[in-house]
Amino acid sequence: MVKCSYQRVKKKVLCVSDVNKQILIKSRVQNTPKIGEVESSENFETYGRPYSAVKTLRGTQRFDSINIDEKATHLFYIYWADKYENLEVNNYFIEYKDKYYDILEIDVHNENREFLIIQATERGDKTLEASQA
Repeated sequence: MVKCSYQRVKKKVLCVSDVNKQILIKSRVQNTPKIGEVESSENFETYGRPYSAVKTLRGTQRFDSINIDEKATHLFYIYWADKYENLEVNNYFIEYKDKYYDILEIDVHNENREFLIIQATERGDKTLEASQA
């Protein structure tokens, strides 16, 4: 029998079988510049590959490929794990279907430690060069 858990949305049920889309949680590592170099570099390393249920909350507004509204655009429901519950949201992001998402907040679903809900907003790309110009 498939086990289901109630979501925050009324009359909706999250079933284990809904958690079937693999996402990548990536960490951003800032490298210090080498001697003689001016600029530092960034590496993006895969921190985890959990399976997730994905819910789109609304459309996104964009300006020059950069998100102009910092409210959550997607919810990612993943199985609870210590390593994901305490992520530093500024240093990690999600890659899903060749798109990148900034993590805004991580909540424990119903405080029962079965699912984590990751609130995220879609970003333009992984470097965000347009916003730094």
